[in-house]
Amino acid sequence: MEFYKGNTSSLMGIEQTVVESAALIMFLMGTANLFGFIITAEQLPQHLAQFIITVTDSKILVMFMVLGMLLLLGTFLDNVAALVLFVPSMMGVVQALKIDPIFFGVFTIIALAVGQFTPPVGLNLFIASNIAGEKFERVVSATIPYLLAYFVMLVLFIVFPGLLTVFR
Repeated sequence: MEFYKGNTSSLMGIEQTVVESAALIMFLMGTANLFGFIITAEQLPQHLAQFIITVTDSKILVMFMVLGMLLLLGTFLDNVAALVLFVPSMMGVVQALKIDPIFFGVFTIIALAVGQFTPPVGLNLFIASNIAGEKFERVVSATIPYLLAYFVMLVLFIVFPGLLTVFR
C-alpha cells in the first residue's frame, strides 16, 4: 500500500533532522530532571525560603530575591518542575508577608517563562536555534532586547503589584 506518490527526495533529510531535534530536547529535559532531583534531595527551596525570611521582611526585597531565583530556576528547569519545587516552599513566605497569592502566582509564571529563554541554558533558546537552523549565539543575541523588556516589566510588577491584578 502506497500513501504518497509524490517526490520523496525532499523528505529524506527530515528523519535525521527530527531525530537530532528530539535527541537534543530529550537530553536537555533529562539534565533538567537530574538538576531537579538534586535540588529536591538537598531541600534547596526550603533553605532558600528560610533564608529569605531571616534576611528581610520587605515585600519588595523579597520579590526581587524571588525574581532572581525564578529566573535561575526557569533557566535550568522546565516550568512544571520549577513550579512543583518552588511554589510550595515559598507559600509560607508569601502568606507571612501578606503578598497577594494571585499576584505571586501570575508573577511566578511570567518569571519562569522568561527564564526559559534566559542564557546560558534556557531550553527554549536551544529549541529555537535548532528549529531556525541558526547558531545558538546568534539566537541569544537576537533575544537580548526582549529579555531586557521582560526584565523591566517584571521589575515594574514588583514595584507596582497592582499592574498584575488590575482586572481582579
